[in-house]
Amino acid sequence: MRLHMNGLVMVGAMLVACAGSLAVAQIAPPATPANPQPSAPLSGPTVANAPGRLTLVHTSMDSGLIMRLETTPEEEALELVGLTPEEKAATDKIFAERAKVMDKIVAEHLPLLLKFQGYRENDTTKERMQALTELFRAMQPMTDYSNEHGKPLQLIAAVIPAEKMATVQKLVTEYNSALANEAEATVKTKENQPDKRPAALRGRETLLHVGNEVKRSYERQIAAKEAALNDLVTRVNASPAQEERLRKLAAAYAKQTAGKPTAAQRRELFERIMKELDDEQKLLLLRELFGDK
Repeated sequence: MRLHMNGLVMVGAMLVACAGSLAVAQIAPPATPANPQPSAPLSGPTVANAPGRLTLVHTSMDSGLIMRLETTPEEEALELVGLTPEEKAATDKIFAERAKVMDKIVAEHLPLLLKFQGYRENDTTKERMQALTELFRAMQPMTDYSNEHGKPLQLIAAVIPAEKMATVQKLVTEYNSALANEAEATVKTKENQPDKRPAALRGRETLLHVGNEVKRSYERQIAAKEAALNDLVTRVNASPAQEERLRKLAAAYAKQTAGKPTAAQRRELFERIMKELDDEQKLLLLRELFGDK
């Protein structure tokens, strides 16, 4: 099966979106209050969207809620402090090494991820939540790596000047505090006992973080194997009827997006592509992408 290359690259890019559902499953949606970002006691006011001020906290004009970063707050903060080429190379190496650990975790748990994302035909909600529990356990190698080598802020502090590190620390702390304040004000949890609510909210944030890191892992694999995506998709053993439908999807997508797709367009295409594949083909495509045999 040979697809139009522009469409095919985006077919691969749709694998990014399968981590997106990771971040929201089984979490009660936030209720937007009159003041969506109250400050917790002693935390000080949240300042967002202030021109000329360094901050990672920006609010959506539509929802009034904080716009979540696509990378980590540490990486975003480093972009704002004006690193020298040498400092940037050193910090990039820190995150590249951590990315290797995450990519290995994802590659070793593709069936689990596929089940939790809800793209398998017969998985129940209970099974998906069990997959989520196993996914958290699968993150232990990342915890072990941090314990052995240091957490990102600790490693960053060793390779950039103290004044820049102070700014990075301030930006990260402000962002995390703003998210915590917002969650306290807007997020509903199933836990009604007040003393257990903080732990429930921390668990929610951890889930969102894991979902984002899985998404980024997919993005890295797609970027690294973009030239080979055509061959990868030919290995899902598509039937002639599937091949025809995939060709039409890819051609229509390439025409519609003109090489500049939006996130919503990518998500829609991914969902349509996945619907054309059976469970075995879905898993096969992921394994081909990650080089997992």
